[in-house]
Amino acid sequence: KYLETDSMPRHKKAAIEVIYQGEESPPFKKLFQEWDEKLFKTTRTVENMRKLLFK
Repeated sequence: KYLETDSMPRHKKAAIEVIYQGEESPPFKKLFQEWDEKLFKTTRTVENMRKLLFK
């Protein structure tokens, strides 16, 4: 639904890929200059984020 309502122009047949956390490919990571390989393996684990969000 987001893609249907977003104002950014996209081709109707544009491919949509699902990329799971921790399984990002090197080409995907290159899109983000400040990519931190350890970010979600240390302080931002799912458990820690749940604690922060649902105190």
